Amino acid sequence: MNSVPQALGSDNMFVTGINNAGTIVGSSWGWSGAGPFRFQPGSGFYMLAPTDAECTVPTAINDAGEILGWSGNELYGMGCVPQAWIVWRADAAPVEIATCPSGCALDLVALNDDGLAAGNEPAGAVRMRTREAAVPERLPGVGASDINNRGDVAGTLRASGLPIVWTAEGATVSIPLPRGRTGGSAKAINNRGEVVGTAW
Repeated sequence: MNSVPQALGSDNMFVTGINNAGTIVGSSWGWSGAGPFRFQPGSGFYMLAPTDAECTVPTAINDAGEILGWSGNELYGMGCVPQAWIVWRADAAPVEIATCPSGCALDLVALNDDGLAAGNEPAGAVRMRTREAAVPERLPGVGASDINNRGDVAGTLRASGLPIVWTAEGATVSIPLPRGRTGGSAKAINNRGEVVGTAW
């Protein structure tokens, strides 16, 4: 890929996700259109419906156009802290999928095209549905980093520092390391089950 980088706007913004159509999500501050946004090539910026919280931050977008994010307020003198996880669908107001008024230990990092999110809690990895109520699946001792459309989660065993895949069926599959390496971290997984990461 040799394309020329494109500047989206002012310095007062950050982006957090992109889907295969090139639609980008992020947040901006300090100007009249401050808040969560979606940017589509050819049509520009669209401000997402905010929440009543001090901060509303999108974190990922899937190819169905669903946007994952969080909302929260200033707590503990540490800036905005997530107090609810939310999903935007089409141009509707965001829907809360998890709430934690005292501050979320849950950190969702990826969203697949079926609305299945993956992330982490203090005890380990979490996989949860965002389109309907369901009990989250949990895998203690693992740090999750990505999820594909099958529902396979790429992650790392926290105790040993070894990369794994937590399959949609619930199994854990070790990822072989290159010769001479003793540890690694799985960072992303595609829909063919191929994993990319680091090794040391």
